[in-house]
Amino acid sequence: MNEFQHNYQLNKWLRDKGLKISDLDSHPQIDDVILLAQWRDALWADANLSERSFWGTQWDWAYIRKYPLKKKMLTKLEDITTIIGTRQHDKAQQRAQIKSLRKAKQAI
Repeated sequence: MNEFQHNYQLNKWLRDKGLKISDLDSHPQIDDVILLAQWRDALWADANLSERSFWGTQWDWAYIRKYPLKKKMLTKLEDITTIIGTRQHDKAQQRAQIKSLRKAKQAI
């Protein structure tokens, strides 16, 4: 990937997240902002309203107000990530069980 393609992809990703290219150079908490943006990409669809609300609060804290995320906030985000992962795993098991029951019913 050449530099032009890299910059294009980077700008597209930033636009999709509502960020500006100037934020990469000048935002004091860019690492926290990128962490939150990646978390949103990966887990937003499976997060419930409470978890999404927590994310929104952290986004406001890190991106809008430009404060660093505190250890307590990062720990809570990690806990939520674990909960969502468990929820995803449980859903996958339920789907597999339903699929096997349907196959067994069709075999009868």
